[in-house]
Amino acid sequence: MSFARSARGSTSASTIPERAGALAYWADDWSAVVHVFRATAYDGTPTESEEAIPVWVPVGDLSTGEMWATDREWLPAVLDGDRFRGTFRYHDGEPRYVDVKTGVDALGLGRP
Repeated sequence: MSFARSARGSTSASTIPERAGALAYWADDWSAVVHVFRATAYDGTPTESEEAIPVWVPVGDLSTGEMWATDREWLPAVLDGDRFRGTFRYHDGEPRYVDVKTGVDALGLGRP
């Protein structure tokens, strides 16, 4: 399923995103690779669904309090229009290794 189709199903809006980066997470009992996309425009009216509650706030007012600690490391690159990749290792629910490189392609993720 494409991101544009997924966004339309989740929020009733569609967009054509661009790839911004990729993140590799390793933890005690799970691992994941997450692809991050950026969109600067959309069609439709975003509406609440079971999967999403769209909220619009000025970038300067964006609350980071409920984000994972490592989200604060890569989100500025997304908002600045940069490309990036990040690698994170969690132990006991806390980040123990954090590496975010900006200005690079998302390929080349490695295990810490």
